[in-house]
Order: sequence, then structure tokens, then C-alpha cells
Amino acid sequence: MSSDSEAFPLILPRPPLHKPPRPPLISRLCVYDLPVAVDGEQLITDPSLLRKIQSSIPSPSVSEELKALCVAFAVVGSFLYVPIVLVWVYRRYCKTRWQKAALLAGLLLVCLVPVRQRPFIRFLGAWRTLLRYLTVVVAFEEPEKVPLQESVIMPVVPHGVFPVGQAFLKTHDMNALLRWPRMVVASSGFRFPIFKQLIELSNCVPAALNKMTAALRDGSSLALTPGGIAEIYEADDTHESVIISRRKGFTRLAMQSGRGILPVYIFGNTSTFKQLPISKFLRPLARLTRAAVSLYYGRFGLRVPFRTPLLYVVGREIDTRQYRQSGKPITEEDVACVHELVIDELVRIFEKYKDVYGWGYKKLVVK
Repeated sequence: MSSDSEAFPLILPRPPLHKPPRPPLISRLCVYDLPVAVDGEQLITDPSLLRKIQSSIPSPSVSEELKALCVAFAVVGSFLYVPIVLVWVYRRYCKTRWQKAALLAGLLLVCLVPVRQRPFIRFLGAWRTLLRYLTVVVAFEEPEKVPLQESVIMPVVPHGVFPVGQAFLKTHDMNALLRWPRMVVASSGFRFPIFKQLIELSNCVPAALNKMTAALRDGSSLALTPGGIAEIYEADDTHESVIISRRKGFTRLAMQSGRGILPVYIFGNTSTFKQLPISKFLRPLARLTRAAVSLYYGRFGLRVPFRTPLLYVVGREIDTRQYRQSGKPITEEDVACVHELVIDELVRIFEKYKDVYGWGYKKLVVK
């Protein structure tokens, strides 16, 4: 931290790194160690504190901003440019039957062959540059529990047009605060070139019950977005929508495994991209293919996020251990009761912090 940190006496210290500090070339990219973690009650007591923190974080230089834009386009834009490049290669170079077969074989190889996870991917300086580009602050309702000591299941909402906020959970700084959670990603994401390699390198988990159960058994925390692909089409400038009411699978899994549930709300996640109105008509195609099919844009009309500050609010943990320890069968009524507590907590933190973020005019619609 810089000397300016004296203005924020209760900012939480960074947890110890599991690797040596980054080289000076990376460290000098930011004055603050991002993300900035604060006790949530500070933001409520002093509503201007969030703006003070955001304004105290130096804006990235032109070269750093360009770097952030390139990284974002390489990841988010892959859903657009990879198909275009493949079509171009097919039309330009695949003249014979063998050439077409070679292209198809190469594509299948890239899509189907798994990639071993590489922890170094979390430590890349590019992620920290992106954190500065968007200005990320994390507020904890229970700061005394940071960093987390036990594995939990984190419903992280809302999804947004593209889950920019969720993607940051895999970067080193965010990972360390939240006990190295593994992101749960739709199975369709593991079939798309570039994106597949990135999420496998990052040790993400497919949205399959057996895979998620195995990850919990290994002691990992899980971060997931219950609304998934369906929530993409709910993004709106006038209100926030969360699809969670009937999606109780993660609640049941938490109760069966004896893990706590830690709700997280990301303010600003729905504003990182804009969606074309015609995208709503693509929802049936998304259901059919079980993949995100949407037309959206960001800064400069490209698939790079707008410079939207993100505020993560980590709510109070909902303890479910008593259900596993009792040895009694978990009923649907039990699941419904705990699930209602999760929804109530998400609504509570949204209503509590929306004025702090500047969204006092917005309402949260739970579906």
C-alpha cells in the first residue's frame, strides 16, 4: 500500500502469498495491491469511502490500458474471432478433401484433448492490470473470517452479459482472499477453443454434480452463478435480475457435504457490456445448444469491457453443517428453507449496498 492507506485504517491486509512476490516489472504496474479489501460496515458508515478508494487508485497509463484491452479482447473476443478465423482458413486453404479433414481433426484435437491446470496462470501481471482497469473493491460483511479457513460454496451473482466479475475470482489476489475457489463453468465452455484452454489451465470445474462433489471432497471451495446462461438475457439498465428461486442444486450439495454457503453480489457486473435487443430472440437457440448465444459489445464497439468499477460484497456465511452432522435424511423442505436464507442474504446485501455503489434507483428482481 502507498502512504494514502492511512486514510483507510481498517483496510484488510493482503493474505500471505503462496509464491514469492512478483518481480518489480509487475509490481510497479499498480500503487495499490489490488483488489482493495474493506470492512463492509465502513462503506455504510462513510458512503463516500468507496469513491475515495476508487479515486485514490491511479488510472492505468496508456500502455497499461492498451495491455488490458488486448487481454480482454483475446479472452472475450475469442467467441467472435475464432469462428471467423476458422471460416477464413477453411475457405482460403481447404481446397481438397484431405485439407478439410486435417482442419477438422485439428479442431477436434483442440476441443477434446484436456489441458492440465497450471497455477502460474493466476499470477500473470495481465490480470492485475485488468483489476486496475476496472477498479475492483471487495467488501466483507464478516471481515474477521478473511482469509477463509474452510471450503465453502459461493453463489456469485449476477451473471451479466459476460461473467467478467466471476472471471476475476481466478486471479491470484482475489483467489487468496476467498480461499482459492474453483469456478464452476457451463460444460459448453469446455468445448470452445481458446476459452477451453484458459478455464482448464485455471482449474475450473464443469457444472456436473460428480465433478463438483469431487472438488469439495478435495477441500476446494466452489464459486458458481446459479442463473447461468439464462441470466445473460435478463441484463437490463433499469433493474438487476437474478435467476435463483428454483435452482436449488448448489444448496442441496452444500447441505449434503456440510459446507457453508457464502453469497456474493457483484455490483457493476451487468454494466461491463451492452447487449443488442435482438439477443433476446436468441434465447431458444441458447436453450437448444446449451451455450451462450448473444450479440453484445463493449468499449469502442469491441468485445472489451467498459471501464466499470466493480464492487464485490461478500455476505454472511450460511452454516449447513448441522444437516450433515444430524445423520438424518435431508428433505426438500430443509433444502427450501436453507435456499430461502440464501436468497434473503443476496437481497439484503443488494439493498444495503446499492446506494453506496450509486444504484439507489435500481431494484433487484429475483426469479
